[in-house]
Amino acid sequence: MSDLKLTYFDFHGGRGEPARLALSMGGVPFEDDRVAFADWPERKGSMPFGAMPVLVADGKVLAQSNAINRYVAKLTGLYPSDFWQAALCDEAMDAVEDVTNEIVRTMFMPDEEKKARREALAEGMIPLYLKRLGQNLTAHGGRYFADDRLTIADLKVAMLIRQLRSGILDHLPTDLPDRVAPELVDHFQRVMKDPPSRPTTPSAAWRSDRQVYGKVLGATDSARVLSQCPRSVVVVCLTSAVETLSLLEGLCPVRLCARQSCCSRSCP
Repeated sequence: MSDLKLTYFDFHGGRGEPARLALSMGGVPFEDDRVAFADWPERKGSMPFGAMPVLVADGKVLAQSNAINRYVAKLTGLYPSDFWQAALCDEAMDAVEDVTNEIVRTMFMPDEEKKARREALAEGMIPLYLKRLGQNLTAHGGRYFADDRLTIADLKVAMLIRQLRSGILDHLPTDLPDRVAPELVDHFQRVMKDPPSRPTTPSAAWRSDRQVYGKVLGATDSARVLSQCPRSVVVVCLTSAVETLSLLEGLCPVRLCARQSCCSRSCP
């Protein structure tokens, strides 16, 4: 087994999360090198394309998120051996990357320009891609995107749906996936329950110390959890810069709050 080091931002989500989940689910040891946002300007120059994630395997460096996803998925049995099924897996991942690229381009736009661009995405590209992904899922049996089993493609699509429904992206309706591709919402919920071995990182760590999760998200105060229910709804107060994060923790739905303190409530 290779000596692995995966480098990505210190939060649960984004382009690095499918690889983290795959390695954790597969029980493959790796160094989870989490970069604080404050340290990113200093470390950016050392990255091959000035971006993350980056994987180092036995001293060899690999960049680009889907290349990393394919590599770790092969290590963990989450990538099809059949050429056609592998292509279907790639198709789903590349479609998610198309959507992600368009969303990322809006992150640092002036407010009015960002609003206009995201509203256009919500009326055009995003529903088009979600509908097509939903159709592909149905055509392949309705449970998984390839090989009639869980693959890295399922993890990547599920992370996109979680992000879109989280409310963290201004001007993108949180019910957009539910309205245009409810089958993808069902898929997301199933994927987070189906794996025979749930990842212990970051889920278990967050459940044991939810205040740390609040801080990672950049909350003005740490999230206060008033219920021990593992499905409690954590309401996290965010700063404007934290909009770039993806709330992709698989255990609890997360809502956003504009107040100056953080709170939570127990499950409905």
